[in-house]
Amino acid sequence: MRTLDAAIKVALRASCMAVPVFAVFLAPHAAGASDRAGAAANGSLRPNRLTMLYGLASDARAASIGLRWDLAWRRAWGRRGTLSAHADFAVGHWRADADGNRSSAVSTQIGVTPVLRYMFDGAAGWFVEAGVGANVIAPVYRSKDRQFSTAFNFGDHLGVGWRSSAHPGWEWLLRAQHFSNAGIARPNPGENFVQLQLSYDLD
Repeated sequence: MRTLDAAIKVALRASCMAVPVFAVFLAPHAAGASDRAGAAANGSLRPNRLTMLYGLASDARAASIGLRWDLAWRRAWGRRGTLSAHADFAVGHWRADADGNRSSAVSTQIGVTPVLRYMFDGAAGWFVEAGVGANVIAPVYRSKDRQFSTAFNFGDHLGVGWRSSAHPGWEWLLRAQHFSNAGIARPNPGENFVQLQLSYDLD
């Protein structure tokens, strides 16, 4: 399990670093750009989407609800592909097995995450996304096998999803997310979740 967790951690960090760098590199070569109408363009603070997420780790479960704001940055790339950016705010509830019996450790998560997304085919269909954000997880997370040392942690994720054309406004996302404090303090075992997220347009 530790080997798998380490592999997930390395893959997530590499992907979340590579995608923004790649976007910056190809931006000057993009086919075109168009400002996104909405909150970021007109100064409104109204969110664009409602998100609901459930995730599993080796000995923990997590659920969260959040809001998303679409940002004005957007670049066309390829025949029909589009790079875009958004910001997520989420409040979550973590429950972990504390000692292998019936007791559990409960923490509340509050996170803000900027995200870069690539849509393969216009406004609907398949997409991939990656993000790195800041989180407060309090009380400090502990489980049967892991003990965090700080309430502040980074959260980086990589996911693949589908935006429905048959049911406009709905999308789902399957993603892997890693939480750790990036070595700010020890111990820093990190935690890895596999998550399913559903979201719906508020516009």
